[in-house]
Amino acid sequence: MTQLSPLLLIAGVYLAVLASPGPNFFILSQMALDGRQRESRYVVLGLTTGSIFWVVLSLAGMSTLMAHHPWLASAVRFLGASYLVWYGGSLLWRAVSPPAKTAAGSARRAPAGTRRDARSAYRAGLLTGITNPKGAAFWTSVFATLVPAQADLAPVSRTPL
Repeated sequence: MTQLSPLLLIAGVYLAVLASPGPNFFILSQMALDGRQRESRYVVLGLTTGSIFWVVLSLAGMSTLMAHHPWLASAVRFLGASYLVWYGGSLLWRAVSPPAKTAAGSARRAPAGTRRDARSAYRAGLLTGITNPKGAAFWTSVFATLVPAQADLAPVSRTPL
């Protein structure tokens, strides 16, 4: 049970972090409001890949590296904030600007379900997940603070049968 308690604590903290809205919430809300459920699946896949990216970095010692090199932590925060400002600005721009019209008079939009839509949706989710400052701060600090240094990494007991 001693090895399970840090994992349960991490899961509880993660659920609390998920309850507060952030960039992941906003990109998925935008997709839902646009009626793009198919593309939202690829966005979720990209967001998940971004979270896995931060988990791998944090397990590899990214929090220690960022603690020893504050400029690196500042660079990560700056890049994440820059992307989120650009993304928020593009959402605001699309909200206020009228949609482009084709010769037939209908709004121009790529046909749904194309490979290009899936790739761009995945890329948007991945960039949002990687540059999400909330996710970066959570994953780079959670393992350093909640998992004891003497934790056994083996998933099962090593006692002989």
